[in-house]
Amino acid sequence: MNRNQTLDVSRGFLSWIVVVVHVVWLAGYHGSLQHYAGSYAVDGFVILSGFVITQLLVTKNEPYRIFIFRRFMRLFPAFIVCLAIALLVRPLTSGTAPTELIREASENRFFWWHLGAHASLIHGLVPTAWLPLSQLAFLPPGWSISLEFQLYLVAPLVLWWLARFGLRGFLVLAICSAVTFAPPIAWRLNNIWSAPGAFLPQRFLFFLVGMMLYLCARGFGKKVTYWQGFVRLGEVSYSTYLVHWPILACLNIFVPLEWSRMVRAEVLFATGAPLTLLCSFLLYRYVECPGIALGRHLSKPKTEIKMGSARKPLAQHGILQTWDSISGALLRKLTENYDHPPLSVKPRIIMEIEDSAIPGKAKEPARFEAEEALTPLKVKAQI
Repeated sequence: MNRNQTLDVSRGFLSWIVVVVHVVWLAGYHGSLQHYAGSYAVDGFVILSGFVITQLLVTKNEPYRIFIFRRFMRLFPAFIVCLAIALLVRPLTSGTAPTELIREASENRFFWWHLGAHASLIHGLVPTAWLPLSQLAFLPPGWSISLEFQLYLVAPLVLWWLARFGLRGFLVLAICSAVTFAPPIAWRLNNIWSAPGAFLPQRFLFFLVGMMLYLCARGFGKKVTYWQGFVRLGEVSYSTYLVHWPILACLNIFVPLEWSRMVRAEVLFATGAPLTLLCSFLLYRYVECPGIALGRHLSKPKTEIKMGSARKPLAQHGILQTWDSISGALLRKLTENYDHPPLSVKPRIIMEIEDSAIPGKAKEPARFEAEEALTPLKVKAQI
């Protein structure tokens, strides 16, 4: 009830813009319109992230390590699953799209370096001069995920700066960020560091705009309600953004090259959109939500995390129900041959009882069964 539906709907709209851009790209349209449309959509994502992250920092007031851990758990589970999907289908899709040959050549030559950079979410920080096309390897849309994580790392410091210096601090950051868009500096950053803009300074201005939007207009779009279908598309937008590329790349194999670009684009969207939507809901339900819940649970301050309690967030999403039934059946199967009754041995114990409650009473030895030895009296056993 407290979610800002305007933000959800905006994310869903932007994610499907990226899907359409990649559809027409794989179909053969390589004009500047597609490039600018995809770039502007990512800029919109960064602005929304600045708004949402500032809201989290202001309202929750979490320690830095907890904030970073929860943000990591928000990004990493779905990202690593989609990366695994892209690696699984890579033998089928390699060489099928002429525009991707250079990227695939870099993947083949520096496979493990690319994989390590992606697994740590730092592939946007690696300069192209060191690792060619590091930002686009395996899962091309994933370059913005590294950018997002970089923004999370500096967001608390930026908010402290704005709170400390106010409007002057904002102007200083805005001017320094705007300098990166000057043609000579932008050219150097694009060619030496990151062509798509996965390096933090290349997009920091848009994040700063989102932060100031929250600080100046916290209720932006909060009272507007939308059709729930659009809201649901926004909720699964992160999964949509990641999973659509391997789906479209696989479908592109079966589209004949002789068809016109328009027909190829129509077929790719008609077949890829339903599959992308289905996989987005599955990822959201079984990967994103459990990952968020697990991150929230494990980051509870001053709380002892036990094995059973760590399983609770996953059990709430139905992840462990099947495993519990299988493991229980397996355990019964392994122990059924050893479930024999114990030997009927009844050891007897001679015990001396000292009744300290009755002074002067003589000590008398008595025989008791072993199971009767538990008594509140002071006993001294002799076997």
